[in-house]
Amino acid sequence: MISRILENLDLSPVSVQRLYRTIADRIIQSIRAGRYDAGDRLPTERELAERLQVSRTTVREALIALEVEGYVEVRVGSGVYVRQRQGTSLPPVSALRRRAEDVDIQASGENPVWGNVGAFELLHVNLLVEPEAAALAAANATDEQLKAICEANALMENSKTPRLHNRLFHIAIGEATGNLAMALTVRHLWDIHDESVMFNKLEQLIVGREAWEKAEHEHDSIVEALCRRDAEGARAAMRAHFMGTRSRLRQDFSLAT
Repeated sequence: MISRILENLDLSPVSVQRLYRTIADRIIQSIRAGRYDAGDRLPTERELAERLQVSRTTVREALIALEVEGYVEVRVGSGVYVRQRQGTSLPPVSALRRRAEDVDIQASGENPVWGNVGAFELLHVNLLVEPEAAALAAANATDEQLKAICEANALMENSKTPRLHNRLFHIAIGEATGNLAMALTVRHLWDIHDESVMFNKLEQLIVGREAWEKAEHEHDSIVEALCRRDAEGARAAMRAHFMGTRSRLRQDFSLAT
């Protein structure tokens, strides 16, 4: 009986349509309908969020998806503008396409689903995992592991490749937790960071030297707590770091410089 029921069920994989994708497609439809011409400036994130009754974070994700797909151009400090049509039509409405040549990443492409991970959903998981990793590292790190964390932090200062040293810093903390599952989880998260087109395009647009300097100061606070073996302090410092990162990446395109 049960086997007969299962045979009649559609058990093909379910595709989950995330809200930012729905918003992106609605904006595409507006562009296709001629409500916005090439060169027109879209309403601000705040205005779009109010009109669509969604969060500004969702609007930000949608605009980044549209930028990656070639529908709009984000001009930091000015706003978001509809791109010039290529030929007679705009690109088709589709799932987020990889355009790694336009993104400052070194993605392997071996896990294409990771490329579609949204920036803020990724940061949400960082906030859930990494404060606990920092607390464990404060309690369990060996002197050698603390030295590795400090060295990774020092290398980030004035680095020409701050993303690389930022990754090394966080992975070093994961490895110092004394928990292999946690270490592998942290490393996996940073692998997704490298593959996420959404995260890397947003970081490319928003994060400059000033933002990296703020991150370095936040890292210093984490290191100080780790060296004191202060688990609560390390947890709080790591949480503050990712809250700061999220805040910087939320900065309005029309205001960011």
